[in-house]
Amino acid sequence: MIKHRPETLLKQKLAREEPESERREEVIQAQEREHDEPTEATQSTKETLMMNKPTPEDIAAIDPEIAEITWWWGQTLDPYGLDPDLPPEYQEVQRNYFARAPGSDVWVSFYDLPEDVGAALWKKAGEAA
Repeated sequence: MIKHRPETLLKQKLAREEPESERREEVIQAQEREHDEPTEATQSTKETLMMNKPTPEDIAAIDPEIAEITWWWGQTLDPYGLDPDLPPEYQEVQRNYFARAPGSDVWVSFYDLPEDVGAALWKKAGEAA
């Protein structure tokens, strides 16, 4: 018979009782602690991202030669963090890469950019690593 420590049993019990959104946030935080920190992203950058969904003008303003790039951990299917009701079966955390025009406060996911711009930025991100 396996004996569990009381604190382990309590953690297991709490995990079953916690709302799904709290567990999801804990998973994201744990993954962030286990991996490298983002290159330039800060909490305020993430907050700015969530408040400023890119417009077609923001996307067109990104020149891969001079664009600023960064990444941080987030949902694969919701890189901007706009969907608080993302179903559990679609939740997957990955590095999300973003670019912005110099002087802009709007970050654009590489996946929302035209293919040629995205390809140039992926190359630039790989060289910076």
